[in-house]
Amino acid sequence: MILVTAEFARPADINPLENFYFGCGTNGDVAWNGTGREYLISSSDRWLYAGFSDPAHVLNFVAVTRFERVARSLLQVAESLAHICQVTTTPIPIKSG
Repeated sequence: MILVTAEFARPADINPLENFYFGCGTNGDVAWNGTGREYLISSSDRWLYAGFSDPAHVLNFVAVTRFERVARSLLQVAESLAHICQVTTTPIPIKSG
């Protein structure tokens, strides 16, 4: 079994910082290795990431390269669906008492 994933915060999400962990840079990127058997790439300007994992150890090196291309394509296709990185906040006055 090979799991292919794209996850993103929708544009209607008022606080993607609170409920989405990756995207908006490469901080969450995970390069493929034979131990973790996971690949993850993040969008640089959207709350979005895509990737795949191979928990059953099915993929060989050639297949991994192909799945990396699939993940990059999936990231590109999903970009129009995801929340942009810039989040505008406005302070809300709180009434006491």
